Amino acid sequence: MPAHYKIKIIVDVYYVDSWDNETMYIKVDGATKVSQASGNAFNICGHPSIPEWVDRIRTHVIEMNHASSFFDISFSSSLDSHPGDESWGIRNF
Repeated sequence: MPAHYKIKIIVDVYYVDSWDNETMYIKVDGATKVSQASGNAFNICGHPSIPEWVDRIRTHVIEMNHASSFFDISFSSSLDSHPGDESWGIRNF
């Protein structure tokens, strides 16, 4: 990366199906960014027959001071069921 003093990361996170008080974690260089499932509710994929399991898309914008020539980013969650019940994905990273 060229010389800089700040980075801005924009990513769409897709929250699919039965998120129930679980958390999405986005870490950048060890700093944790936390968000719960929220955003527009509609059915993209997953279980269309279960109306309370609506999918959500949330655009996360992370802006932070940064001067290193690289950065490390990771995505994880506290989901506790199989992917057919609840899952997530990213887009527009």
